Amino acid sequence: MNERSVIPSKTEEFREVMELLTTLLETANRLPIGSERDAALSQIDSFRRRLAGLIARNEKPPRG
Repeated sequence: MNERSVIPSKTEEFREVMELLTTLLETANRLPIGSERDAALSQIDSFRRRLAGLIARNEKPPRG
């Protein structure tokens, strides 16, 4: 077994986090309509946007 198969790549880690966010979003959408649901959806969306930014920066070729 090589080291690459043991240590997940950043892309794989980002994909796993996005899957978790999808699960959280589905769960939050089942909450009753109200301020708690709105707050949960807002936090999930904020985290999703930050993660998307990290993914975009990770996909750019290194400068040099």
